[in-house]
Amino acid sequence: MADEKEKKQLYLREQIMDKGYDAQQFLSYISEYKNGESGLTIENWTFEELQNIVQQFTNQFQPVCITNVNYDENQAQQEEEQQDELEDYDIELNNEIIHQPGNNNNNQQNNEEYDEYEQRFLKKFEKKLQDEGYEDEKQNQNEENQEEAEGFEQIQIMEENKDENPNDQQAQQEKKKLQAFQLIKIPKFQTTEEPIQLDIKCEQHVSTIPIYSKIKVVVRDPIKASSGLLGFQTHYSFKIVTKPYNWEVRRKMKDFMGLRNVLLKLFPAKIIPPLDTENTEQTQHQLNKRMKYLKSFIDDLKASPEIWSNEYVVNFLSLKDDQKFEKIMKHSEKEKEIQKIKDMANFTGLQKIRLTNSTYTYKEESQKYLNTAENTYKKLQLLSKQLKKDFEGTAHTLSSIGIAYHELFGAFNDFDSKTSEGKESHSKLKDSYVSFNNILMQWSKEMQQFQSQISDKMTHFFKFAHNEISCFKELHKKANDVENNYFKYKTSLNHKKEKAFKLDSSKWEIEKEDKEKAMKYKDNKEQIFKLMYKRDTKYEQYLREQFAFWTSTVASEFQRNFIKKSDDYAEFFKQFAKSQTNIINELLGTWGRITQDLGFENPFPIPRELPPGRLSVNLDDNEIIDLPQKQQE
Repeated sequence: MADEKEKKQLYLREQIMDKGYDAQQFLSYISEYKNGESGLTIENWTFEELQNIVQQFTNQFQPVCITNVNYDENQAQQEEEQQDELEDYDIELNNEIIHQPGNNNNNQQNNEEYDEYEQRFLKKFEKKLQDEGYEDEKQNQNEENQEEAEGFEQIQIMEENKDENPNDQQAQQEKKKLQAFQLIKIPKFQTTEEPIQLDIKCEQHVSTIPIYSKIKVVVRDPIKASSGLLGFQTHYSFKIVTKPYNWEVRRKMKDFMGLRNVLLKLFPAKIIPPLDTENTEQTQHQLNKRMKYLKSFIDDLKASPEIWSNEYVVNFLSLKDDQKFEKIMKHSEKEKEIQKIKDMANFTGLQKIRLTNSTYTYKEESQKYLNTAENTYKKLQLLSKQLKKDFEGTAHTLSSIGIAYHELFGAFNDFDSKTSEGKESHSKLKDSYVSFNNILMQWSKEMQQFQSQISDKMTHFFKFAHNEISCFKELHKKANDVENNYFKYKTSLNHKKEKAFKLDSSKWEIEKEDKEKAMKYKDNKEQIFKLMYKRDTKYEQYLREQFAFWTSTVASEFQRNFIKKSDDYAEFFKQFAKSQTNIINELLGTWGRITQDLGFENPFPIPRELPPGRLSVNLDDNEIIDLPQKQQE
């Protein structure tokens, strides 16, 4: 069914949209053939019926010209200044926005809440605009056309305030029908939203180091040192070696924490890897686990070129002067969290915002996955610990069986020493006891190595993956908070406009230059809503862009990290397979020798070492990655 639907949609795009026919005219045309609204549902048409109706339509109508509307440079500059005003206002009131009135189905309650809500969020904003002589400008924005798999038409994202014929109800209805194909369903707020495709200029990040395709990080050589006023406190520092940069430094756990804290401030729209803050560095085994975790943290930073080439990361990995490094980290504590979209730097200097059905669905469905993944990785941690115990028990059982054969050998050897008969037969049986003892003791030893490998590799891998989910959830929560802010504000503002529209037109809050237009459209609620409470509406539009940004960020950032996680699995399997291969080779060698000692041909294949180049990071053929460049304006 899905393939058939896509086939129909592709056909309509090619025959109507791509050939320049008026989509609104086509929608009106086909609605006359199948009971009005039902004719606009593509499932109600067979492919042959669509071919016939398209043929009839193209015979009667001609393609139309498509006019692109471009921004005036002065208008673009004014809009950028307006965006700064809105972002400053949003940051100043950020804590309050989180506690906006709740969204519910009780319209009366929403109306009552709005008065207090308006004073909290709009009074200071309006005063700021009035003090600085802010003037509204007419906007006529026509963003890039975009196609979505769920519809066949091209949707233009428009912010317009132009004259329309209030009596042209048919044209407005056809426009709504066209947009309805791509309206984003927001079930939790029982509403829909138009898609957004927007590029916002941002700070351009320039890397000061080459970004290599292969980077190897080693964390090793822990050194214990005293700290504190009386020297009673202790801490460990770890050597960090980074190839092919040939960086080598020593860092403490608090340095790792300081680095993560500043990265959270500078990259609020990125997933920053977790750190294990538990103070467990008492034994060598605990130190080994700590070093593995710290290595995983640094390895995750490599996945984002913007983060890897950040000055704090570079200094963390390369700066040997401890005093200079301490000053840098002290300065990092004064960094403020970036909140404006235009201040979130990347290599292209553009933040691409895409709010579509697919990106919104991705955000919503990913929440379900995160909940399942968090529980499952926790379960995998517990299962790997249980597997370690199982191997430990198996190793103990095999060892006990081997000891039993040792006891048999001892008893039989004592018996043999006290008799003179059957020496040849006795010797063969004693050799059998020795062989079985050797096999089982070696097998037990290999099981102990399995146990160690599971503890060192598998349990750590699952623990880090489990902790990573919380970082995914942090980004997801930001997106949900912004979404809630937007729809609560939009709902409250809509109630306010509904309430005002029922009053006498003289009581509508409409600016002077729009009074004449308002009288012309006084019976057209949709047009009046565009003219009412313009400052409130502008802030609503700002929140809408924030909602779109964080929704699209979740989709892009999650996908980037899922690719990284698949690489983590590949690397984990390579290293785990190498260690298991070595253990199995040792076991094959032992069993083969014992088989030959018993007078039989060795039935096992000759153990072979895997090529080391396939299982380790080979830096000989390293390449520098080409970073994205800023687009030409």
